[in-house]
This record gives sequence, C-alpha cells and structure tokens, in this order.
Amino acid sequence: KNKNIDYDPIFDYDPIDLNKQQPQIYDDKDRVKEISQYLKLSSSIWKYVSTLFPVLITENGKNAYDVIPESFECVLSCLSIISLINAQEFMIQLAVQTNKSPSLTAKLSSGVSQKLKQCQKLLNTNLSQQIYSSIKKDFILYLKIRSDLYQSIAFKYNAKLLKQNEKHGQCVAYYQSAINILNHAINKFPNDNNNKNNKNKQQQQGGTSSIIVMKKSINKQMQSVKTLFNAAQSENNSVYFEVVPKSDQLESIDAKFVMKADQYVNVFEKL
Repeated sequence: KNKNIDYDPIFDYDPIDLNKQQPQIYDDKDRVKEISQYLKLSSSIWKYVSTLFPVLITENGKNAYDVIPESFECVLSCLSIISLINAQEFMIQLAVQTNKSPSLTAKLSSGVSQKLKQCQKLLNTNLSQQIYSSIKKDFILYLKIRSDLYQSIAFKYNAKLLKQNEKHGQCVAYYQSAINILNHAINKFPNDNNNKNNKNKQQQQGGTSSIIVMKKSINKQMQSVKTLFNAAQSENNSVYFEVVPKSDQLESIDAKFVMKADQYVNVFEKL
C-alpha cells in the first residue's frame, strides 16, 4: 500500500484489537513469507557480490578504489546483513500483532539491535575516516537510531514479561531503562534549526524521509513506554513496594537472530 513518508510499517499499527477491522500483517501470511524470501535472496546476492569486488576493482575500477564506499567489501556485507534485519522486523511485527510471548519479542528485538550495531562497527572499523564520512549521513543515523529503538523495544517487552512473573521492581527498572535509551536516541537526531536552514537541499537529496520516519517511531515508542512505566511505577509504589534496581544492575537480554541467507548460486558461471 502506498503510504506517505511518515509511515513506519513496523510500528504504525497497534497490537491486535478484535473490535476493529483494520488490516494486519498476518492477514496475508503468504505475502509476508514471500517478502521475507526476497529479502533473504537479496542478502545472499549482496554477500556474493562482495566477493567479486577485489577482481572488479583490480581490472576495471582502479580509479574507484579507496574513493567510493561501494568499492569496499564491508559496505556490501553491511547491506547483506540489513536485508536479513528487515526480514526479522517482519517476524517482530507478527509476534506483536498476534500476542506472542513477550520473551520472544524481546529476544528478537535484541537480536535486531545487536545486528544494527554490528553493521555500524563493521563500517567504522574497516573504512577510513574520509570514506566513512562520504556515506550518506541518514544511513549512518539509521543504523545508530534503529539499534537504540529495538533495544528499547526489547527492554519494554522484557518488562512486560517481568510483570507477568510478578517481579514488579525489575519491571519498573526495565521500563525506565527503555525510556533512557529512547532519550539517548532522540539526542542523535539532527538539530531542527539546521534542518530548517538546509530543508530544500535535503529534500532535493531525498535525505529527510528516513529521519522523519525514525523520529515518529521513536516518539510513538516513547509514548507507549512512558504510559506503561507510569502504570507500573504507580502500582509498585502503592501495592508491592519492591526495590527498583539501578540500570547497571539489570541483566542483559538474550539476543535471538534467526534469519539466514542461503548461498547464492550464480547460474551464469555455468554458461
């Protein structure tokens, strides 16, 4: 479906409401499966192409070597990982909309967050500062902010699990940590005044849509987490009186990343 640039397909639908007829992603599971297969195929192609670049650059692209980001294997490997990340995002949306265990949603979200951090580290450690700076800033922000977003989602659903297990003090602490992470993500967005000054230039470059979508996603999550935090904190203060641990005392959430790409077979090699 065509949506405007404010639309985020992962977070713009609330969990299932049986009283509404709003379309949900699980209404067409075959289509979701098909898209996921395309994303995994895309990942395998990116990975295969990354193995070709040393040959292509040596023979035909010497002038491009060490000049454009696309000439580096780590950039293509990053794109391969992102395709798998996008496929797992569908799994997370399905888990949320079909009311799967909060533990599963937390682990899948933590897995996405870690993979996004891995992409950021892959580029930062393998590219020179000059080449790294030449990559579109919106893309680097996507990796950083989206990682924070999914980490906060992992904390939110872990808090829901703790509430189910009647660990109310820890529940409050994980909600608070999710809020802290979202505040950290908000600080990474470009300054609004600078955006206004460069608005026309950015629009011409197509550089604002991903930032707008991520900002909306962060704000929606912040509203959701704050509502849950306030309710959990009020209940704990008035009923359970459990000690709320500090953020550095919380256990990390197990990361689960299940998407894998099959090895790409280049049929033209057999010709």
